[in-house]
Amino acid sequence: MTGLERGSVAARRLLAPMLTAVLLAGCVVGPDYQTPIMAMPANWSGQKPTKPAQPARLSKWWQRLRDPELNTLVEEAVAGNLDVATAKAKIREARASYRQSAGTLLPSADGSGSASRNKSAETTSGSDATYSEYQAGFDASWELDLFGANRRGVEAARYGLNASQEELRSTLLTLVGDVASYYT
Repeated sequence: MTGLERGSVAARRLLAPMLTAVLLAGCVVGPDYQTPIMAMPANWSGQKPTKPAQPARLSKWWQRLRDPELNTLVEEAVAGNLDVATAKAKIREARASYRQSAGTLLPSADGSGSASRNKSAETTSGSDATYSEYQAGFDASWELDLFGANRRGVEAARYGLNASQEELRSTLLTLVGDVASYYT
């Protein structure tokens, strides 16, 4: 073996593990998301210490105005608005997507069965044969989530569901605000 061949073999022995490590590193899915913690000062400059107020219940704020006509208008607007219906449909779609993504973490199983009864044509001897045939099958599989891609898919679907729910809230807020603004 010449010096050039020895160098080539040594380079291949060194290159193969390095290439494998680089390829496996590409399979890893990013680190877990951590919500940043924002440090807030205890007191602002010039602020007088006060007792914290209870948050107001604002989910149906227009009802506090005690105007039955406004309540009726808001209910009709919410019931008949296509944007609200679309946002609700998107929530249903996002829930289905979330359930489908969550299903990738579970094992799957399939079963099948069939039965048939056959009668063959008359043979030369004058007899016919009747026979039954039965078949059953079962298949099970489970995809191991070694690199976390399925878990990340479930997280993404959950965040998509949260975004759809917030979109509905935003649509309702805009709609009710517009109805109340134009109400006279």
